[in-house]
Amino acid sequence: MQGDSSSIADDVSGEYAAILGIKPEKYQTKVLLFQVRNVKRLHWLEWMFLLLALFSIMGTLGLTIQRIVHTKSNSRYLTEHCHGCCGWKCDPDFTFAILLIVNLVFCTVYAIDGLFREQKYEMLTYTGGVLVIVVYVISNYIDHGRNGEDIRLVRLILLCVFGPLNMIFAVMVFYRMGFLELNFIGANITHLRIYRTGVEFCTWLKFNFQIAVSCLAIVLCRPNSEVSVSLKVILSVGVALVALWTIIGWMLVYKENVLLAVVFILMSSIEAAFYIYLLVETGIRHDKFKKNETVFVASVLYIGGSLGIINFALIIIWFFRIIVNFGAGMKEKILP
Repeated sequence: MQGDSSSIADDVSGEYAAILGIKPEKYQTKVLLFQVRNVKRLHWLEWMFLLLALFSIMGTLGLTIQRIVHTKSNSRYLTEHCHGCCGWKCDPDFTFAILLIVNLVFCTVYAIDGLFREQKYEMLTYTGGVLVIVVYVISNYIDHGRNGEDIRLVRLILLCVFGPLNMIFAVMVFYRMGFLELNFIGANITHLRIYRTGVEFCTWLKFNFQIAVSCLAIVLCRPNSEVSVSLKVILSVGVALVALWTIIGWMLVYKENVLLAVVFILMSSIEAAFYIYLLVETGIRHDKFKKNETVFVASVLYIGGSLGIINFALIIIWFFRIIVNFGAGMKEKILP
């Protein structure tokens, strides 16, 4: 018992030593341009979260790939619905499998980047991503579970067990974070507030890019009879511009460059137009989604476009919160 207490005390004292600037290399290290956590300083809770997240992501990915293989081998859908237009790719199961893979990739980025760079708000974004995946699996089972396919039930049970566990551990890790920012920002409340505003802004940007890529993945997976070629081309170009807009936004935070800020706000009109155009086109072509199997596709596009507009509004609000803090001394203190 005494040994355990001593070990806990040593761990806590070591972390507070890092906060006070004593041998900070014990807590953090520099990789390229980034300040990241020293792997040796990861707490057991953080190791549990990382292993659980990777296990859950890889397991879900495996089941999703199996779903794609099953869809490809299912010729009945082609005979009854597609009429030879694009084969098994018309099946909404294929569309949502691709959407699931896209979101799994982003969840992986949030888990690893959020943990090792202590981007604490990415932990909350990861929690939201897991929740979206769980909701999709539940709705997919409700729509098609009556077909008697065991794989859907297996996926549902696993996600309903490991999904909440992932969210609980992510929130617990979220509340543990803060040592890294104190290590190189210091205990100045004003500087910490400015730094956290920048981190929040970058998290909104990443989430916005996730929404845009998800919407594009859905559109590209649908046949031309449902989604026009012009929509696919315009959204593809739009996502490329969203990626550029995201990079510019990330750079202006850490460079405090007024020119980048002007370019960013001017390009924001493209971002707004992206989601408005998506919603309008989905509404115009809504009749194409009247089948029970594809009406859910339109619903997801409506939700994605609406989330994109809300997230865009938050980005603009945080943008103005950031630029008023230019010149406060943060550029000299932090690395990306």
